[in-house]
Amino acid sequence: MARHVATALALTALTSLLAMPSPAHAQGMRYAGTVRSFDGTVLVLDDVGPRRDKHLEVPVTARTIVVTPRTEVFEAIRAEDAQSGFPGDFRETPADIGGLEAGAFVSVSCHPEGTRCRAMKLTIVRTARS
Repeated sequence: MARHVATALALTALTSLLAMPSPAHAQGMRYAGTVRSFDGTVLVLDDVGPRRDKHLEVPVTARTIVVTPRTEVFEAIRAEDAQSGFPGDFRETPADIGGLEAGAFVSVSCHPEGTRCRAMKLTIVRTARS
């Protein structure tokens, strides 16, 4: 009897674990790269991904990301008084999506939806060249 109860509890625990979303899906995806195009709703991002070998050319992957009215938009600029306390670190401030154009460098957190990703947070990174 005790063995049956223990087996039932183990199966219940295993079923609960399998039903939970995976951490990568629950947290979404993160991409960073150069904006290829943006039509006000659909952003095509040239994502270079992590460099695995400094002697090999890094492949560029086009990521299609949907920007919605619920997408949080920020601008990141270098600041001497950044929140992290490190001089020259980036400081994020709320921004207008109208400032996004081809060639800009962005960081995007999004939820996968088929072949696209729905943007939750989009950060336009301002550099010395932008």
